[in-house]
Amino acid sequence: MADGLAGRKRENALRMANGNMYVRYDSATVTGRIGIYASSIYFRTYQGRTLRLNADIYGEGNMDFRVYYPSGTSVSKFYLSGDNSDWSGGLYFSKYDQSGKTYVLSEQNHVKLYVNNSASLGGGTTEFAYNKIQLNDYAEILVTENVDFTNACRGVYVKANGAISVDEGRTARFAAPVTMDGTLRKNGAGTLVLGGPMRFLSGKASVEDPVGDGNLVAVTAGSLAVADCNALNGAKLSFAEGTALVVSADAIGDLKTNGARFDKIAAPFETDVPVRIETADPSKLTETSYSVGLVTVKAADAESVKLSVTSGIRGFRVTSVTSAPGAVADTVTFTATLEKQGLMLILR
Repeated sequence: MADGLAGRKRENALRMANGNMYVRYDSATVTGRIGIYASSIYFRTYQGRTLRLNADIYGEGNMDFRVYYPSGTSVSKFYLSGDNSDWSGGLYFSKYDQSGKTYVLSEQNHVKLYVNNSASLGGGTTEFAYNKIQLNDYAEILVTENVDFTNACRGVYVKANGAISVDEGRTARFAAPVTMDGTLRKNGAGTLVLGGPMRFLSGKASVEDPVGDGNLVAVTAGSLAVADCNALNGAKLSFAEGTALVVSADAIGDLKTNGARFDKIAAPFETDVPVRIETADPSKLTETSYSVGLVTVKAADAESVKLSVTSGIRGFRVTSVTSAPGAVADTVTFTATLEKQGLMLILR
């Protein structure tokens, strides 16, 4: 059950019953503290309604955000904006099917969860669980500020369809691996950084190697980056116009050598691959030339890879892109040369 609802603000009808919180009309806001002790508590809104949890959440129970009677393009909105670092439960999404009638969710009609701080999605987990955050039924996490979700044990599980959106000018970092069993859409004009090696569902277990090649990461807007060279390895990728795969000019270790690896499946790219080279701190680029690992693919796929590589670092330009046998047998790594632009004097 939930407790500590002191400071609850009712803008319209908010109802608590049997481990369920309902928003029936317009919107409702909860402040104070919420303790979740039952196995799960359901936060439910009717189509088009909004629930703002501006409270600090703690406990070990799960939260399930659910939309009632979805139809058309209506979206149920939830907000998590408290310090939830003492909450270790799971985060799930679902829909309510009325007796005798099944509702279909889609990219236009689903649950949206807005988060604005690095503790929004919980903490406290010390053993890896692949599905602590489960995206399904087109559920979408929308990040509105710069966040760094550092708990590598709170795995993200994509079941059929899910999305992560990052606002323009913002960066969202996920340290935990993503376990794929479907399609993950990266929405929003900001940057999503995936930090753990990608995993895949096999039966009821999360495993390192892909089961088939049916998983897809679709970049619909903004940028996608990796902090681990295997963070996308095993899924297919597609890029919409104006998007980019971001690689770092000052990467170290395997990322410097391999770039992002895509050698677990054949033909990993469904579109051309726009790559942009960036750096978090331009002042650290003291050399005049850098070799930047871009992507690594199976050797058999190298001829079909189409990269368009640009520099996002002021004062540096890409002078060449080459390919060579990779560090792993039967792979090819694409590498860019990034050079500092000198002063140009034009006499007329």
